[in-house]
Amino acid sequence: MPEPNGLEVTRKLRDQNIDTPVIIQTAYAFSSDREESIKAGANEYISKPINKADLYYLISKHLS
Repeated sequence: MPEPNGLEVTRKLRDQNIDTPVIIQTAYAFSSDREESIKAGANEYISKPINKADLYYLISKHLS
């Protein structure tokens, strides 16, 4: 995602009190990425390569 990035979009959603579940996905796997994502307001974080079962679990967790 060029500009704005996913963290910025998530912050804007949360600033507007939009509570849609957000799962941030990144190609990088730095330990700080998860913390930054959650701090920005994301509900979940997943990194590449994406494991389908993990992604489905995260989605279903927020749909039920």
